[in-house]
Amino acid sequence: PRSTNNPTLYPLFITMVLAVGIIGCARIAKKNCVAASAPFASCRISAIASRNHTKATDFVNEVFDGKEERPTQIFSGVDAYNKLLESKESCDAVYIPLPTKLHDAYAGTALRNK
Repeated sequence: PRSTNNPTLYPLFITMVLAVGIIGCARIAKKNCVAASAPFASCRISAIASRNHTKATDFVNEVFDGKEERPTQIFSGVDAYNKLLESKESCDAVYIPLPTKLHDAYAGTALRNK
């Protein structure tokens, strides 16, 4: 019989948490951020980008109200989306809840920068 003390019987599971950056503060982004920041989720929202700083801070305050983990970076201004995508340490992946016609450009930029 095998010993229950044998560590090879119990595989080591390492939980990796995916840091996600959000480009834009659309209503659909709010809904999906709430789901992504649930306690059982394997991701966290690490950064938000919006052309309007007030809209970005209002978004963070609304979506993450009462939560311990909040995005650590807010990018704002006319080049906010590109700032987030160029920031190597802000996120592992990006969620792009922008109009469909903009997906190609920002997805391409994200792939080139990561």
